[in-house]
Formats: sequence, structure tokens, C-alpha cells
Amino acid sequence: MSYTPKKCSFCSRLIPLGQGIMFIRNDGATFWYCSSKCRKNASVLKRDPRKLKWARAQRFRSEQVSSPQTRMKLAEATVATTKKK
Repeated sequence: MSYTPKKCSFCSRLIPLGQGIMFIRNDGATFWYCSSKCRKNASVLKRDPRKLKWARAQRFRSEQVSSPQTRMKLAEATVATTKKK
């Protein structure tokens, strides 16, 4: 039996085996959440993950970084955020 990793429906973080919350709506749509924070923001508060900095950053990190330009941008963004603090 093989395990296919699930992605959080809100922030796109990979969910480890045996963890996470599965939410099934009345129409049969299935959503996987990595934490109660993601579940509450999506289903209870009905927030858009593109408008939240923490969810948008997680989505960007979880994408496949294939080109050197994207890796460079990610590195520059990380350095810029660490210098601001």
C-alpha cells in the first residue's frame, strides 16, 4: 500500500501521514487541512489564502522550485525578511 502525501487545501503545506484534518462538505467535496488554524480560516472565517501573508508564503515555498531564477528570488526574499527583523 503506497501513501500519496496530501496537501493542505488552504496553505498547500504537505500533511504527514496520520496527521491533519479531513473536512467533508454536504455536497461531497473533501478538504484536507494541516492545522486547526487553516481549517478555521477556510471554513469558519471564509478567508482567501491569497490575501494572507503567511498562507501565500507557504504556497510559494511548497511549489516546485525548478529554475535558478525562482530559487534566486526565493533566497532574496528570505534574506530581505530576515534583515527587516
